Parts: sequence; structure tokens; C-alpha cells
Amino acid sequence: MNITRPSLLGVACALIGLCCGAAAFAAEPQPSAEYYRSLPAAASRAGASGEQVSGSLQEDEVVSAARRFLESHRSSLPSMGLGEPERLKTGRPVQVFEFSMEAVRAYKKGRPVSKSLQATQSWYVPVEDSGTGEAAFVDVGCCSEKIEGRLIGKGLGWSPLAKKWKAVTAKWPDAKLVSCPPGQAMYYTVPSSPAPNLTPMSSFEKGDDFLKLKGAEETLKPLKQGRYPGLGAGPR
Repeated sequence: MNITRPSLLGVACALIGLCCGAAAFAAEPQPSAEYYRSLPAAASRAGASGEQVSGSLQEDEVVSAARRFLESHRSSLPSMGLGEPERLKTGRPVQVFEFSMEAVRAYKKGRPVSKSLQATQSWYVPVEDSGTGEAAFVDVGCCSEKIEGRLIGKGLGWSPLAKKWKAVTAKWPDAKLVSCPPGQAMYYTVPSSPAPNLTPMSSFEKGDDFLKLKGAEETLKPLKQGRYPGLGAGPR
């Protein structure tokens, strides 16, 4: 079985990899918003509520799926700059939230961003090599992609994004990772911040700006106009 590449982050992370001087996978066809909405709720604990699945049982299942994936692809890990699975530390799973274009168009200034998000059944498990410090994400799929009742790992990569996410959550533990199709750029929002915020992860190319929260209205304005700043595809 070959390592597959999770498609959700393809375009954005390819650009991030170029900016960071790290290898990035080529982009694959992107899943539609309808695809994520069509996935069933995970054990009745997730869905369109916009709330993160925080149950320890669910997170344990996601981490176990990531561990199985790493073990089954042991021989391919060196090409990612990673060592044996035994020396890889796994972090808390990151659930991806979607900010649909319908929600973008309907967004009103001052509205908390979390109320516009939709929980997807896509998870990313951070892994870090305890020897080298190299980091990556394991993509884990839920529900409709279960095999024999188990969650499955679908891909491995995106070292620059994994490292940036570690920095974000070190400063804001409650941050949420957000995808916004059709541009497929990745953002994060910090619900505990007093002002509504939505910060592009791609702003890493400007140095440390990705750790400076950006107002949601400012970020969403070009998206409402059909422009996708920082991406090589989509209308301008």
C-alpha cells in the first residue's frame, strides 16, 4: 500500500512548503463542501453543530488509527525525515472545521467565527520525532471511511503546517483549524479572543505574522468578493 496524500490541505500546504524551504506534496483534486456535509456524525458526537468532538474515547480512536498507519508505513518514514514509529510522539488530534462559502457570504461583522463553522470528519494527528524534532501530520478519516469498524489513516506529510500549528496552540490552546473551500486555504480561529478572528496559516510567508490574530471581517472580505489571496488557483 502506498502512502496517500490527504487532499484537503494540498494547495495551501504546497505553497507553505515553498515558503518554508520544506518538501510539500503536489496538490490533488479537492473534496467539495458537499462531500464533508454528507459524512455521518461520528458515534453521534459530531456533525453540523460546529462543536469540536472532545471526548477522550473519540480522540483515542483517532490516535490509534494514526499509530496503525505509521506502523504499516514504517519503511517510508525516513523519506519524511522521521524515525521509527517507536520514537514518534503523537499529539492531540486536530479536528478540521469548515467555513463554507455560504457561511462566508452570510457572515456579519461582530459574529463569533465559531458559530459559522461546521465540524468535518477529517482529523490531523501531529507526530514529532523525539530525536530530530521533525514534525508532520497524519490524516485520519472517520465514519464512512471506517474499515471493519476502525478509523483509518489516509496520509502523512505537511511538516511546515504541523510545526506552525504547534506554535499556534502553544500560544492559544483553544485554537481551531479551519478550511474554507473552494480556495482550500487553511486558517485558524481563537474562540477565547474577545474580537472575532480568522487568521490565514499562509501568512507564515511574512515571517511571524501568522501568530498575530487577524480580524474575521478583514480576512473574509476578499473571499466574499471571490478572491483567494495567497493561492495559485481560483478567480482573482
